[in-house]
Amino acid sequence: MNRQATFAVCAAAAGLMTSTGAMAKNELVLLTRDEFLNHAEISIDGSSNRLVISQEHTGGIGLNTITATINGDLNGGPLGASFTGAARGADLQPGMLIQNGFNNTMSIEVNGTANLFAFAQIGSGNVLNASITGHDNQAAVLQTGVNNFAGFSQNGIGNSVSITQHSW
Repeated sequence: MNRQATFAVCAAAAGLMTSTGAMAKNELVLLTRDEFLNHAEISIDGSSNRLVISQEHTGGIGLNTITATINGDLNGGPLGASFTGAARGADLQPGMLIQNGFNNTMSIEVNGTANLFAFAQIGSGNVLNASITGHDNQAAVLQTGVNNFAGFSQNGIGNSVSITQHSW
């Protein structure tokens, strides 16, 4: 059975376009406004993964872009999971990928099982590069303002990170 799902979401004048492969109980919720100025490319190989993507372009030059690759099971925000420890500090819900503004970029790679993560970019010119490998890791990043950059790599079991950046 093919458990891989690939989603390419980009907007066109005609509306939202999605491309999907066979899925194995993965959940992807897209909440997008101003579709022609937002882009999300998601590849999932596994089962019981859950993402909720919200992109709102608020004017200005530059697309909001999310690129995510998930390999494994129970990643993102599955089964109503909640953060514990350091990751609770950003006040985000597991599985949420939020971009509100313009010219924001997220690049996410997850390999493993039961990794919880949530990322939000509110403003413009924010960049996030995230890599999570292992099991039972947690990560939350909140970027508000202009031109914040965050990059992190988690490897192992039971790691937790929370990053909050504010600039104006």
